[in-house]
This record gives sequence, C-alpha cells and structure tokens, in this order.
Amino acid sequence: MKNPKSQNSTGSISGKHKHAALRKRLRQNFRRLTESHRSWKEDAVRRGHIRSYNPRIDDIDRTFQIRSNSSAKDVFIDGVFYKNPVLVHALGVAPIVGAGTSLKNGIALSILTFLLLFPVNVLASILGRNFKPPQRLSLYVILAAVLLIPVSRYLQYYYPNIVNSLGIFLPLVSVSSLISVRAEVFAIRNSVSRTIVDSFATGLGFALVICLVSAIRELLATGAINGVVFLNQFSFTPATMSFTGFMLLGLIAAGGRKLRQYAIAKKVETEGKGVGER
Repeated sequence: MKNPKSQNSTGSISGKHKHAALRKRLRQNFRRLTESHRSWKEDAVRRGHIRSYNPRIDDIDRTFQIRSNSSAKDVFIDGVFYKNPVLVHALGVAPIVGAGTSLKNGIALSILTFLLLFPVNVLASILGRNFKPPQRLSLYVILAAVLLIPVSRYLQYYYPNIVNSLGIFLPLVSVSSLISVRAEVFAIRNSVSRTIVDSFATGLGFALVICLVSAIRELLATGAINGVVFLNQFSFTPATMSFTGFMLLGLIAAGGRKLRQYAIAKKVETEGKGVGER
C-alpha cells in the first residue's frame, strides 16, 4: 500500500506547479494585451486619431498623476476641474446617490467630508511614510472614524433632522474612498503645503458635484430648493431614488468631460499660437 502522506505531498507539489504555470500564462497574456494596446495607440497617433501618446503615462491610470513641479494653482484647478474626485475618479459616489436628495444634505455631507479629509491628508503627508501601505490604509479609516465621533455628536445635538436624513451615510463617510485614496495617492507623495491645497481643491470639487446633484433631485422631487418654490404643484418622486442620482451623475460627468476637452484644446491652441509667434 502507498503511504497517503506521500500521495498528499505529491499532489500538493503538482498543484503548486499547475498554479505556477497558470500564473505564468496569465502574465504572458497580460503582456500581450499591453503590447497590442500600445501598438494600437501608436497607430492611432500616426493616423491622427489621437493627439499624442506617452506610454509611461497612458498605459497606467493617469487620472491620479499630478506633476511634481506643478504650482499650487495647477494643483487646485486639477482638484476642482480637470481631475475632479467624483467626475473623473468616481470617488465618494455612494453618499451622492444615496443621501444627496436635498441641498441641505449635500451641504452637510460636503462639510463633514472636508472636516475628515483635511486632517487625514495632512497627517498622511507628515507621518504616512513611516508606515507600510496596508498599515496606512487602516490608519486612514481609524483616524477618520475617531474624528467623526465629535462631529457626529455635534450634529446629533444641534441638527438632529439632518442626522436622521443622512442615515447610514453619516458613519460611512469615515470609510469613504475619497479620503483614503487621496491620502494614499497624493498626500503621501507630496509636501504638506501641496497637500493642504489639494485637500481644499478635492473638498470643493466634491462639494460642487454633490450640491448640484442634490439641488436638482430636490427640485425634481418637490418643485423647490431649500424651501424656495420654483415649480408649483410639481413632484417627481423617483428623483429621490438612487438610480436618478446615478443618471444625473453620469450626465454631469459627461458634460464635465466635454468641457475639460474643450478647455484643453483651447489651451493647446493658445500655446501653439504663442510658440508660432515666437
């Protein structure tokens, strides 16, 4: 009779070889896809379908990249417009579609998010490099949760109606991807001064989107915004549902993308004229 232990060890070894071969094939397939994508983009540039191509930037998610030599003004404009955290990065979408049903809710979530985003990002810029990435992600959430306790207590005491309206989305702000992602991809790699500018820009960009979506949904649902009546005897109840928030967010994101493309094209045209005049 064969020893069952030897059979198990042989089976485990063969299983390891199979997994290693599978990983190797997956890496090869991924490499082929990357090379084909790169060759397709280079061909598109030659045909004039794409303006330019930089493989170091275009082959990865470039939406989070900000030039290290960019000024504070560029960082602010990127955070609000060109690289808006919601419209470009799709960060912090849950409270917008879930609780952004009135302008008051939008303003409350904007202030609450900024009160957590700012200190977390600043501390990440100062101390984050002393920790490993998995530890940093946990610390972001813990720090945001600790900061949320006094803020939520204050809201519960002075503005209980807003707390009831926000519901589960009030405590969920502490685990928002907007806070942890911005801390990890920007604050950890930049100075405190640039992080402060980025925090204000990110908070403002988030506030603009959530307030706009919340105001539109409130107007469609009640015919009024913050008590000011604009549409008499008008009510579209589905506007308070999540799918309406997704639809509005998608339309605003599409419009924002068109505006960004137009602004970039104008900027390139202006710079080209300046170089030609020289």
